[in-house]
Amino acid sequence: MFRATPQPATARPSATRSLPFLMLVALVAGLLLLPAHLALGDLDQAVLQPAHLLGSLAILLLLAALPSLMSVPLAIVLMTLALGLMLFVRLSFFGLVQFSGAGFTDEVFIHLEWKSIEVAWEQYRMLCLVLLGVLVCVPLAVRALARRIPRTTQGIALALAAFALAGIATARHGLPEWMLGTAAHAWFQPRQLDLPASELQRWRDSGLVTVDLPKKSTVRASAADAPRNLILVYLESVGLSVIEHPNYPGLMPNLAKRVKTQSLVPNLHASGHITIEGITNSQCGTLVPFERGSDSLAGFDGLAEEQPCLGDVLARAGYAQSYLGGAETSFAGKGNFLAAHGYDRIMGLVQWREMGLSPRRGGWGLGDPDLFTQSLIELERLRSEGRPFNLTLLTIGTHLPGFTYDECKPYGSVPFIEALHCTDQLLEHWLGELERAGHLEDTLVVVTADHHVFPNPQMRDLFGDAAIADKRLPLVVLGAGATQAPATDTGASFDLAPTLLDLLDVEHDARFALGHSLLRPDARRDYFPTRYMDTYAGQSIKPPAGACGDQPPELPLTRCDKAALMTLLRMQNASFSAASAVRLDCRDPARTRIRIPQIADAPLQFLIDGQDHAPRFTWRARADRESQPGLYVAVFSPEGALTERRFIPKDEAAALHTRPAVSPSERMLLAWRDPDNASVPAWLHEMTEQAALAVAVDAQGQAHPLPSQLIEGTSEFLLDAKTCELLQR
Repeated sequence: MFRATPQPATARPSATRSLPFLMLVALVAGLLLLPAHLALGDLDQAVLQPAHLLGSLAILLLLAALPSLMSVPLAIVLMTLALGLMLFVRLSFFGLVQFSGAGFTDEVFIHLEWKSIEVAWEQYRMLCLVLLGVLVCVPLAVRALARRIPRTTQGIALALAAFALAGIATARHGLPEWMLGTAAHAWFQPRQLDLPASELQRWRDSGLVTVDLPKKSTVRASAADAPRNLILVYLESVGLSVIEHPNYPGLMPNLAKRVKTQSLVPNLHASGHITIEGITNSQCGTLVPFERGSDSLAGFDGLAEEQPCLGDVLARAGYAQSYLGGAETSFAGKGNFLAAHGYDRIMGLVQWREMGLSPRRGGWGLGDPDLFTQSLIELERLRSEGRPFNLTLLTIGTHLPGFTYDECKPYGSVPFIEALHCTDQLLEHWLGELERAGHLEDTLVVVTADHHVFPNPQMRDLFGDAAIADKRLPLVVLGAGATQAPATDTGASFDLAPTLLDLLDVEHDARFALGHSLLRPDARRDYFPTRYMDTYAGQSIKPPAGACGDQPPELPLTRCDKAALMTLLRMQNASFSAASAVRLDCRDPARTRIRIPQIADAPLQFLIDGQDHAPRFTWRARADRESQPGLYVAVFSPEGALTERRFIPKDEAAALHTRPAVSPSERMLLAWRDPDNASVPAWLHEMTEQAALAVAVDAQGQAHPLPSQLIEGTSEFLLDAKTCELLQR
């Protein structure tokens, strides 16, 4: 009887063994495709969704070809890095769209600081944990996938890789990675800072912008014979369209009533898209540039110290000025800006903590009930000084996702809706306190907002597209001087500064680039630009295509004219800002010196070419470190340009094993401050072989102690010519 010879079994995966593999593939593909696909839909960019799908599949095809082109371990490493980066970028893209209604814009880079990470962790901890969990699982998933991906010949793998690269190149505009790359490239590109004389004259003749502004040091201002005080309140993210919305009757009834009866104008268009921008534009009557090329406020530069703003004019008129906010004043440079423009006392979360106050549960700043309570205390302190005053507040309750407090009656269950309802109650109670205490008899109280709500999917679902597109802000005016009649019914928030000065009857000769007093006839106009969309004849528009001409620009501005206008405003900001392109000048090295006082609370001075940079050394995105013990590190390029100011607290610096890491070609000036015992960290002592408190470090890493002298209890260290030359070799 014939017996068949047994054949060797072929390794063929069973259905049960293939199912986990297919599920893993589906999970990875879903995480790569779905978040970005949904985000593009939320951005009304459905036209990019096919490109995103094609480009993403092409990337996956390229990664699948790697094990056939190289050793498996190397392929696993590259696949892990690629997938990890893609997942991080795409989930971040999705999160940004859900939070702000935009993707990788300049705002991402403006807020790219440690505090933003803290806020994200505090308010979106679960999403952050999901992101971290996904990233942790990437190596395991890649390892499992790499073992099951079919291998092919190198020729076929190269063909597949070439096909995939062509697909990626074709569909790149739909990929979040490409969007991030182009946004970063644009952010770090230098911006134009000059216009020909003929172009400047064209804008002078346009009547749209004041080209020639005075320096604030030349501005004259005086208060009225019977001066009025000012209380200015910026509500966080509150626009007219959400104050009284048909879907939410009685949401903000008190503020809605005041808007109807006490608004200075019914139409005040927002000039900013984020908080710091809303404050700076309204205070300075312009569009402050928020770009890397102009050294924005996020980098603690671009403060336009010599440009006259509201606080500067009031300071000239003899006003005492305080700012109270719930968040840290260092966040996005608010504190630095206000300090540079006339405010004497700036209170934020750090200062509140020093007073023993803390955020409410679930909050990341001092709660609004506590802020309003502290404002009443500050109000009495200001009155005791016997001078007219400006008290400015910024609330935090209606910052996303929305915060509520026990002092408020509930409205419903949606956090942001609850926050709006709560803010209305707190504000009305506080205004009542002011009135009962008699403050309104000699004080002008103005309630506005920093910007409108973000156009994210949640806000669109809550309020509808029409309400989100309406960028008008409240401008409620009450108290002394509130009865003055406006000359127009329409303005923008960059009109706030000149308008308030007129309401206070402050005599001055300051001028503002874009701002006009709404009490004067020349404020009548119907075009209001912002960094992005403009408002023309009451409608939000994108500047149309078109070239710049020789004649004064016509409305609406073309893209070319809009770009020229932004260049002009950027030029003004740069010309009024302390020069950020500071360089070591070996022709006069004595202008670079470090003064370390022996008194513990006295501020250190770190002069570089005559400018004191001590207040701008930062640690975890916080500045104002000149009184703190620790290490101050100024980093310079090979050409001698200042590139970084870094502060390291005493304990952190002492724990270092070597000098702070910088690029190999960079040079440093180091200053050590420790009022307790003046001890020098071991690594610094080893570098100099002496207890030097200030040293220069050249490109070879050699340390050169700076010569010093003691002057009235202050150790002064001078940069001598020889050491300066060593730093520039």
